[in-house]
Parts: sequence; structure tokens; C-alpha cells
Amino acid sequence: MKVSQALILFSVAALCASCEYTTPPVGDATAPGYPSDPMRYPSIGSGDAAHYFRSGSEAGGRDAKKGVAAAPSAHWKAVPPAYRKDFTRGYADGYRNVKTDTGAQEATYFQRGRSLARSDHGSGRRYDPSRHFASIQPQYRDEFTRGYAAGW
Repeated sequence: MKVSQALILFSVAALCASCEYTTPPVGDATAPGYPSDPMRYPSIGSGDAAHYFRSGSEAGGRDAKKGVAAAPSAHWKAVPPAYRKDFTRGYADGYRNVKTDTGAQEATYFQRGRSLARSDHGSGRRYDPSRHFASIQPQYRDEFTRGYAAGW
């Protein structure tokens, strides 16, 4: 038995006309393909990964400068779960960069202390790293003193 194309088209049209499309309410977790929480599944354009990476980097840098232990989850209140991975990567990057800069500064002052100690010792001066403190930032004086002791 052959079924004509017209009969098939009529049947499909009749079925589609009887179907009623309704938009499920926001928060309806049972509706497939719809977010249950706009904060958890933000729509395209409501924020991007680069924005959250940058804000994570800034937060990490602030925490590192304050001397606070690295804890990106402490800042997650304002970060949608969909972007927390980007925020955490940015946070680690910002935290590490500040720590690396601080470490480089400490190494510089250590070397400076060592060099000045050799100079002082060679000139016959007495051991006194504090004579150079006027040109040393207070937060780096311990590193300078250690370098001075190593160079003496």
C-alpha cells in the first residue's frame, strides 16, 4: 500500500498544530536544555571568561600583597560557578606574579648587602649593616642584613 506524500504532509501538519509550545519557567530544573539557575549557568554575553580571569588576577595580587594565604574560594561570592575555573586560574597567576616580584626584590637586596659587606670589610670598616639602612626599604632590611652577613 502506497501512502501519498500529501497524506504524510497533512498528518505532520495536523500533529504540529495540536502541539503547544510553552516556555518553562526559570528555575524549572526538570526542563531539559534550560538553566535551573541563571547565576549558575549565565547566558551568553552576561560575562566572559577573560573578565573573571582578570578579576581573579587582581584579587590574587591583592591577597599576595597583604600576605594572606592563597584562597580563591574566599572570593567566589561574586563569581558564577561557570566561571570559577577561570577566576581560579587568574587568581593563581596574580598571586604568583606578586610573590615572584617580591622574591626578586628580596634577592636583589640580599645581593646588595653581600656586595656592600665585601666593600666595607675590604675597606677596614667594622661590621655594621645598619649604616646602609637609609637607602634600604624597611621591608627588605632583613634580606639586606642576611646578605651583609653572607658577604662579610
